[in-house]
Amino acid sequence: MKTILFSNKTKADIFNIIVIIYLLIFYIIPLQLLFLAPSSTIGLFFKNNFLLSSLNLIPLFIYFYSGVFYNIIKIDSYIINISSKRIKSSTANFNGLLDIKHEMLKSFYFKKNFLSWNTVLSISFKNDKSKIISKKIYLTLLSKKNKLKLENSFNKILIK
Repeated sequence: MKTILFSNKTKADIFNIIVIIYLLIFYIIPLQLLFLAPSSTIGLFFKNNFLLSSLNLIPLFIYFYSGVFYNIIKIDSYIINISSKRIKSSTANFNGLLDIKHEMLKSFYFKKNFLSWNTVLSISFKNDKSKIISKKIYLTLLSKKNKLKLENSFNKILIK
């Protein structure tokens, strides 16, 4: 089996930058104009339409609720390594969420939530004491191609 390495570092970085730009344009700059130049046209607009300007916070609440996860998935011939963190870390860091042998994997499935850009990967595996454990792993901005690649590799492991 080939080594499969999946990382969403660049996608998550770009997504975070877009959210920061959104926060600056639609919330911080208008709020500054409201306090620094309250008699200007933009300041008066935000003062008179506070409810409209507050609606710009809804995408930010969704962003902070769903979160952006930095994922690293490495599947080689013997081990499945999965790291999923909300805080950016180095790509060589596999001390994350899951590190199991192929024989331990029992089942998996993917679930996509309606209002989220995260796909949930649920993995069931057997630990050293023969107890079955399930873990939910949040994968941010998982493409269909990468999802298919992961499904195929997990299915090959389960068949063996």
